[in-house]
Amino acid sequence: MSKNKRALVVDDDEAIALMVKLQLRKLGVSADVAASGAQALDLFKDKNYDIVFLDIQMPEMDGFEATRELRAIEKQVPKGRSTIVAMTASLDEVRARASGMDDFLFKPFRLDNLKQIVDKWVA
Repeated sequence: MSKNKRALVVDDDEAIALMVKLQLRKLGVSADVAASGAQALDLFKDKNYDIVFLDIQMPEMDGFEATRELRAIEKQVPKGRSTIVAMTASLDEVRARASGMDDFLFKPFRLDNLKQIVDKWVA
Protein backbone atom coordinates (compact mmCIF):
# COMPACT_ATOMS: atom_id res chain seq x y z
CA MET A 1 0.00 0.00 0.00
CA SER A 2 2.23 2.84 1.18
CA LYS A 3 5.66 1.15 1.24
CA ASN A 4 8.52 3.26 -0.14
CA LYS A 5 6.41 6.40 0.07
CA ARG A 6 7.80 9.68 1.37
CA ALA A 7 6.11 12.40 3.38
CA LEU A 8 7.09 15.86 4.54
CA VAL A 9 5.67 16.96 7.89
CA VAL A 10 5.69 20.72 8.46
CA ASP A 11 4.80 22.00 11.92
CA ASP A 12 6.43 24.57 14.18
CA ASP A 13 5.44 22.45 17.19
CA GLU A 14 8.26 19.90 17.46
CA ALA A 15 6.19 17.45 19.54
CA ILE A 16 3.37 17.36 16.98
CA ALA A 17 5.80 16.97 14.08
CA LEU A 18 7.55 14.05 15.80
CA MET A 19 4.23 12.40 16.67
CA VAL A 20 3.06 12.61 13.03
CA LYS A 21 6.42 11.27 11.80
CA LEU A 22 6.20 8.28 14.17
CA GLN A 23 2.60 7.58 13.19
CA LEU A 24 3.52 7.69 9.51
CA ARG A 25 6.32 5.21 10.17
CA LYS A 26 3.71 2.82 11.62
CA LEU A 27 1.86 3.16 8.30
CA GLY A 28 4.99 2.37 6.30
CA VAL A 29 5.64 5.95 5.15
CA SER A 30 9.04 7.54 5.76
CA ALA A 31 8.93 11.21 6.70
CA ASP A 32 11.14 14.25 6.91
CA VAL A 33 10.25 17.06 9.30
CA ALA A 34 10.42 20.82 8.76
CA ALA A 35 9.82 23.34 11.54
CA SER A 36 8.81 26.20 9.24
CA GLY A 37 7.43 26.97 5.81
CA ALA A 38 10.83 28.22 4.66
CA GLN A 39 12.55 25.02 5.80
CA ALA A 40 9.84 23.00 4.03
CA LEU A 41 10.54 24.83 0.77
CA ASP A 42 14.25 23.99 1.03
CA LEU A 43 13.54 20.29 1.58
CA PHE A 44 10.85 20.23 -1.11
CA LYS A 45 13.23 21.61 -3.75
CA ASP A 46 15.66 18.72 -3.22
CA LYS A 47 13.38 15.71 -2.66
CA ASN A 48 10.26 14.12 -4.05
CA TYR A 49 7.41 13.76 -1.58
CA ASP A 50 4.23 11.82 -2.19
CA ILE A 51 2.38 13.74 0.49
CA VAL A 52 2.97 16.87 2.57
CA PHE A 53 1.30 17.43 5.96
CA LEU A 54 1.32 21.16 6.58
CA ASP A 55 0.32 23.10 9.69
CA ILE A 56 -1.74 26.18 8.82
CA GLN A 57 -0.72 28.45 11.70
CA MET A 58 3.03 28.94 11.65
CA PRO A 59 5.07 32.09 12.24
CA GLU A 60 6.69 33.93 9.33
CA MET A 61 5.07 31.84 6.56
CA ASP A 62 1.63 30.34 7.20
CA GLY A 63 0.41 27.14 5.60
CA PHE A 64 -1.48 28.93 2.83
CA GLU A 65 1.58 30.85 1.67
CA ALA A 66 3.79 27.75 2.00
CA THR A 67 1.32 25.79 -0.15
CA ARG A 68 1.37 28.43 -2.88
CA GLU A 69 5.18 28.38 -2.84
CA LEU A 70 5.30 24.56 -2.94
CA ARG A 71 2.96 24.55 -5.95
CA ALA A 72 5.18 27.13 -7.66
CA ILE A 73 8.23 24.89 -7.12
CA GLU A 74 6.33 21.98 -8.68
CA LYS A 75 5.73 24.04 -11.82
CA GLN A 76 9.45 24.86 -12.11
CA VAL A 77 10.76 21.36 -11.45
CA PRO A 78 8.88 18.60 -13.30
CA LYS A 79 8.77 15.89 -10.62
CA GLY A 80 5.05 15.30 -10.24
CA ARG A 81 2.41 16.80 -8.00
CA SER A 82 2.50 16.13 -4.27
CA THR A 83 -0.65 15.87 -2.21
CA ILE A 84 -0.80 18.67 0.37
CA VAL A 85 -2.85 18.05 3.50
CA ALA A 86 -3.60 20.85 5.95
CA MET A 87 -3.17 20.02 9.64
CA THR A 88 -5.31 22.42 11.60
CA ALA A 89 -7.88 22.86 14.36
CA SER A 90 -10.12 25.01 12.15
CA LEU A 91 -9.98 25.89 8.48
CA ASP A 92 -11.28 28.21 5.81
CA GLU A 93 -11.79 25.51 3.17
CA VAL A 94 -12.25 27.97 0.29
CA ARG A 95 -8.96 29.69 1.12
CA ALA A 96 -7.22 26.34 1.54
CA ARG A 97 -8.40 25.02 -1.82
CA ALA A 98 -7.49 28.31 -3.51
CA SER A 99 -3.92 28.03 -2.16
CA GLY A 100 -3.58 24.52 -3.64
CA MET A 101 -4.29 22.22 -0.69
CA ASP A 102 -5.88 18.85 -1.44
CA ASP A 103 -7.28 17.69 1.89
CA PHE A 104 -7.54 18.38 5.62
CA LEU A 105 -6.58 16.62 8.83
CA PHE A 106 -8.17 18.25 11.83
CA LYS A 107 -6.24 18.46 15.10
CA PRO A 108 -6.30 16.65 17.37
CA PHE A 109 -6.29 13.45 15.32
CA ARG A 110 -5.64 9.76 15.90
CA LEU A 111 -3.70 7.20 13.93
CA ASP A 112 -6.85 5.96 12.18
CA ASN A 113 -7.55 9.54 10.92
CA LEU A 114 -4.03 9.75 9.53
CA LYS A 115 -4.37 6.28 7.98
CA GLN A 116 -7.54 7.34 6.15
CA ILE A 117 -5.70 10.28 4.57
CA VAL A 118 -2.68 8.14 3.63
CA ASP A 119 -4.89 5.42 2.17
CA LYS A 120 -6.86 8.00 0.17
CA TRP A 121 -3.89 9.83 -1.35
CA VAL A 122 -0.85 7.56 -1.31
CA ALA A 123 -1.41 4.61 -3.64
